[in-house]
Amino acid sequence: MKVFIRFFKIFFSFICTIVVIGFIMITIQNYTVKEVELVALKNNHYVKESYYFKGTVTTRDQDIVEIKAARDMTISDINIKTGQILDLNSENKKLFTLSTDDDYSSNNSEMLGEYTDKINEIREAMDTELSNISKMLGRQVNSINDLSPDEEIKIYAPSNGKITGLNIGRDNKVNGEIIANIIDDSVLNIPFTVTSSEYTSVSVGQEILVTYTGYEGYYKGKVVSINPNAVPGKDKVSYVHTGLIEAKNPGLISPGVVAGIHLNNDGQAGATLSNSAVVESYADQGQIKAPIYSMGDKEVYAVKLDVIEGQLVKKGQQIAVLGGSAIEERLKSDIKSLKSKSDSISKLQKDIQNLYGDMIKSNRDNKFNIDENGICSTSEKIYVDYVAGGSAVRKNDVILRYRLCDEENLVIKATVDEANYTRMLGSGRMGTQSMVTYKDKEGASVIQARVLDEKKFDKYYELIYKLENRGYYKYGINESVNFEISVETTLFNVVPKTAIIPVGEIDYGTTCYVYVVEPEETMFGTVDVIRQKSAVIHYSGHQVASIWFMENLAEPDKVRVVNNINTVLRDGMRVKAK
Repeated sequence: MKVFIRFFKIFFSFICTIVVIGFIMITIQNYTVKEVELVALKNNHYVKESYYFKGTVTTRDQDIVEIKAARDMTISDINIKTGQILDLNSENKKLFTLSTDDDYSSNNSEMLGEYTDKINEIREAMDTELSNISKMLGRQVNSINDLSPDEEIKIYAPSNGKITGLNIGRDNKVNGEIIANIIDDSVLNIPFTVTSSEYTSVSVGQEILVTYTGYEGYYKGKVVSINPNAVPGKDKVSYVHTGLIEAKNPGLISPGVVAGIHLNNDGQAGATLSNSAVVESYADQGQIKAPIYSMGDKEVYAVKLDVIEGQLVKKGQQIAVLGGSAIEERLKSDIKSLKSKSDSISKLQKDIQNLYGDMIKSNRDNKFNIDENGICSTSEKIYVDYVAGGSAVRKNDVILRYRLCDEENLVIKATVDEANYTRMLGSGRMGTQSMVTYKDKEGASVIQARVLDEKKFDKYYELIYKLENRGYYKYGINESVNFEISVETTLFNVVPKTAIIPVGEIDYGTTCYVYVVEPEETMFGTVDVIRQKSAVIHYSGHQVASIWFMENLAEPDKVRVVNNINTVLRDGMRVKAK
């Protein structure tokens, strides 16, 4: 018994010692294990950032016309200045005067007049031809450069109304000029007659009441015209006055319905006119025509049809798109004709210059003119980039440099660096969208920018944007426009930038390290251990970054990483959360 009691005391002392040591170890661990700030790895994190650049309003035609001196001379009576938009209120507005000598005599003035008359005649013919082409294509065509033989014809609604009698089908030939009718059936035209005795009771602007066969009730109408002169009636004996009534369509009234006409007596039906009337037509009705259609072996097809029978459309709404060999042949012929006329003008302009001893020379064909007195002018609206300021000019000196100024087709020219250009494209990363916008001059409307052209240079891009002048105030040439690039990105594996140990700079595609917290079982229970993991930076923002780990992690949606990393931490260290 004594042996047992002694053994029990020894065993109890051992257990107590173990417990005390355990408490001591836990206390030491609590004081020695590093406390760290932990953050969860975020997925589907949304980020929106804005970047800015500037553009300048300029002309769509970027080609520069340079007028140079073909010999030494003087320039006087300068009527323009650099930076000016020359608004031509009349033809041949004076620019400046070049000196003349014996070789530059007025003996050639008669020939100059003939050349000038021919040029003006050809230009008028070109303007007429371009106008006809514009009507055919359904858009404005300003020059031969705006044309392509493989272009299609777009048909637009000439007015508001309902489509009826649709006469084309998609991918089918267009065999006639009339594509469809367009009617506004909300108002009816009703011709009527009154006897000579009734004539005094009816006047223009008078409100009357109308009844329709098959419909109950009285409906309001208005007399819009009446002939003061009587004409023979149907019986060839009596005389009547003819007139026209417009009335709102109460429902499904169509041309051909018989109508009774009644005088309006304070909203009540008064006397009924002797002669009934017949609804003639809708007040506004017209036809939608194809400017060119299939004839013989020359075919036109409806490559696109945007409306159906009975559809309501608005003025300017696209009805159909036509294509086919007939259109291609017509455009080829038009382009050939315009090219021939343009070549004729160029030849005549060179002949004019040769008349006067080659006073000037130009780098391209233009409408710059010089008369027998040395007075220089242009029939084009131009923006003056440079004009000589001194009186004396030497051979090959630039006298005038300008661009065509079509204020109806101004654009915005902008230069952007590679970083902003990449942002415009969404940086090429999945889950990223970008939009480039600018505001109208009033700052009231945000306009999405549309690129018309772009050129790449060594370290930047030159972009041409469409200018949409909205609001009361309009952008003018050489004015500055502020663009905004809005980049919206959905990110995965997002951590604060303070949780990253970068290898070099924190930037897209570079390598970094983060400390991931992993649980570990020990004799004292589960403890947190940090493991250094390699990753690639997928996105770098102002405060956060998106990373891709170089190894697969278990349960990535539950991963925790250490934030505000310091030099004390190391791989495999035990930590606890603050």
